[in-house]
Amino acid sequence: MQNQREYALNKYRQSGSKFILVGTDVAARGLDVDDIDVVIHMSCKETDSFVHRSGRTARKGKSGLNILFFEKSQMKWVLELEKELKIDMEFANSIDDVDTSASDEENSFG
Repeated sequence: MQNQREYALNKYRQSGSKFILVGTDVAARGLDVDDIDVVIHMSCKETDSFVHRSGRTARKGKSGLNILFFEKSQMKWVLELEKELKIDMEFANSIDDVDTSASDEENSFG
């Protein structure tokens, strides 16, 4: 229901909130929330969805981290996505392989 959605979004928007917002493609567009630091993509299979979801971290000149989980069968699409959007992705076989020392600028999408 809309009132439940607004209640959850208002809690999430509060300064210093420790809430995590989990959403579907419905959350990719139309949400006005500042200061989102991380977007985690699950089952993202369309460029448009990736761009709009990722854009949640690129508000008002800020950067953020975008993590994309995908199956090996999607590798061709992911490489095409990287080329089409002119972005550099870091690939890892497990979360332990991710270089967490990179700067925010290197991890931003914009």
